[in-house]
Amino acid sequence: MRKRTSAQHFIIAPQVRFTAAPLGGIRVRGWWIGIIPALGIAFAALMGLPLLIDMVLRATRGDVLPLAIVGGYFAAGLVIYVVYVRSR
Repeated sequence: MRKRTSAQHFIIAPQVRFTAAPLGGIRVRGWWIGIIPALGIAFAALMGLPLLIDMVLRATRGDVLPLAIVGGYFAAGLVIYVVYVRSR
């Protein structure tokens, strides 16, 4: 918010916007990928993987409730996403 009020070019040309991501980013096949957001996604997946492995191992031993909860959560998110995309 401070950049918007202190930068004079926003007053002159409000359609020009600039954003900055820490450590910048790289272009891969025309797509800009920010380094910090990509690392955040990678580390979130890395931390979630042991939990998913544990839930699958528990399901093979007969305790399917944790995996069913996560599966239901995933299915609900997928339905919400599909409904949202179709409405747009």
